[in-house]
Amino acid sequence: MESYLGFYLLSFLALTKTAHTVKQTPPFVRVQPGQSATITCIGGSEDSDGVYLRRRFSQTSQVLYVYKSGTMTIGKNYTDRMKTEGDTKKLILTISNLTESDSDGYFCEFGRFDVETGNVFNIPATGTLILVQDEVKKVTCPLVDPNPPSSSLQLTPTLMIVTSLAAVCVPILCIVALIIWQLPNIKKCFAKQRSEQATHDSL
Repeated sequence: MESYLGFYLLSFLALTKTAHTVKQTPPFVRVQPGQSATITCIGGSEDSDGVYLRRRFSQTSQVLYVYKSGTMTIGKNYTDRMKTEGDTKKLILTISNLTESDSDGYFCEFGRFDVETGNVFNIPATGTLILVQDEVKKVTCPLVDPNPPSSSLQLTPTLMIVTSLAAVCVPILCIVALIIWQLPNIKKCFAKQRSEQATHDSL
């Protein structure tokens, strides 16, 4: 989010870093969803035929137009959320019930009619960056016990007895198994010895 905000600010400043005879305050507003933001547009000593409020980065750029007579044209997404005070020389605008989709650069633009040329000149103000963002929630990490209980196996008296018996029985079982396995060979050996003894006695 911080990188997104930094890109937003750099883009906004790059587009508004020009000389202006009109002013706009504040340069930056940060609010939470549901809150309001107020922008003040100052057109100077010269009369303006109308004042626009536009969005810098939105496809639907026009938010509001205030005629010199005091009548207004308000964008459909702002009909119930826009409040104005003053005239085209100094106009105070308040946008209420903001959502994250309202985050953008908002700039006033003063329209002046040139009698000599018959042209209308639009003079943009420096702009206000409105950022609508939820409050960052603090995350509390669980406490970690610096001396956790050992997970090694605890030797109880019963377990010690079982372990001792196993240490004694296993070798005995191995010896018995070896005897059973070699029993046929032992029998053959004894039979051979008896045969040899019988032969010797007969001689």
